[in-house]
Amino acid sequence: MIYYSFSKEGNIMFVTKNKVTLNMDNLKKVRDDIKNNCSRVIHHMYYSPSTRINGFDEVTNVSKEINSVREDGIYIYKIEFDEIKYPSIVKQINDVIFSPRETKVTILLDNILDTKEYEKTNIKNRVEDYYEDIRKCFYIRPIATLPISTINAVKEFFNIESDFRTGKLDSTLKRSKRFKNIK
Repeated sequence: MIYYSFSKEGNIMFVTKNKVTLNMDNLKKVRDDIKNNCSRVIHHMYYSPSTRINGFDEVTNVSKEINSVREDGIYIYKIEFDEIKYPSIVKQINDVIFSPRETKVTILLDNILDTKEYEKTNIKNRVEDYYEDIRKCFYIRPIATLPISTINAVKEFFNIESDFRTGKLDSTLKRSKRFKNIK
């Protein structure tokens, strides 16, 4: 996989093209640790004619009992359960695990490499305490670095719109028959 990172030295901005290798087994272990140590438990209780419980990450301690019967014969149930609410980073990790495309990996890497804000949980363990463990699941090897001014000149020369995060410039140049012949 390719991951583009940005840096600044003095007044000059650079883009680095990196080769990324992912240790999927370790990423799954870190995800499970985050789920077990950083999730919030929210208690729910409501009355409903239906016993279905939908739209939650995970539920435990489910209790469904008949509370009353309406005049038309429909049962009203008292539903109680605990919802286990996972931190948002768990969804991003799951996206990478179940569909490891470059865009999903880029979103996760951007969040763990560039984070300045902390996700709030009611648990003593912060999600950010696991970011280093997530980083260790990725081996990032720089391939090449160019000043952004050079890349902008190439884009202008070829009249190309690009998005470094998705590699559009790279794929556009690869598709060009003339560019292939120059190599």
